Amino acid sequence: QHLPEGLLPEALEVTRQLNDESYREIALGAIAQHLPEGLLPEALEVTRQLNDESYRALALGAIAQHLPEGLLPEALDTIWNMKDKYYCASALQNFLSYLEQRGMLFPEWSRVLETLAYQNRNQLISALPKMRPALVRLSSEQMFSMALQAVRDVCQQWP
Repeated sequence: QHLPEGLLPEALEVTRQLNDESYREIALGAIAQHLPEGLLPEALEVTRQLNDESYRALALGAIAQHLPEGLLPEALDTIWNMKDKYYCASALQNFLSYLEQRGMLFPEWSRVLETLAYQNRNQLISALPKMRPALVRLSSEQMFSMALQAVRDVCQQWP
């Protein structure tokens, strides 16, 4: 956070060259919020080059809120191409508001919900408020309330 902006391209290049993917993900997460928009395509490329999907999901989460709209489809493709559904769901959590902006239809949201279900129950439940606008748009306020009640009922049965 203390690097002058002129050194950020070099910092990103050093991050790219780190051999240990966990350190690369940590470094990327640390500098992501400071990168100017012109370096974000490269940051996304560094993220895509992470072989370990757990580190890739974490890195995507770190850069998600900083990506310009033009890079979001590429980031989403990176997520959907993950083989491990748990890590796919983990990364997807950070892009839920973007998905609603796309005006996705019910079949696409169904795929999102199915993928998010690969996480544990708490993570899935925490995603529901982020998806509220889409769920209400696709059904109704009453349907959203009914879905939340169904989730509560399940949680009471399986503490």
